[in-house]
Amino acid sequence: MEGKDLATRLKIRRSHLELTQKQMALKIGVPHTTYREWEYGRQIQSPEMLLRVASICQVSLHELITGEKAKPNQQIKELDQIISRLLSLKSNLVSLSDA
Repeated sequence: MEGKDLATRLKIRRSHLELTQKQMALKIGVPHTTYREWEYGRQIQSPEMLLRVASICQVSLHELITGEKAKPNQQIKELDQIISRLLSLKSNLVSLSDA
């Protein structure tokens, strides 16, 4: 994925997908203004949102963030981290529902 920064990579990937900013925002589930700000350099704060953006852009999280293609071992490590985060979120939700 080309581009020196995340904002540039988002613009390039959106262009490759032939989507407008509004269409991309709709796919991600954020307001158009939020997505537009990401393309102007505002950081994506939520790890879950980064995962969603990577999925929609059809790239790995590693590639989205760094601009470099991930090696298979990196992808496995990423997946393990995602699974760990999801299990933690699930545990927190279960704790809240039991309270």
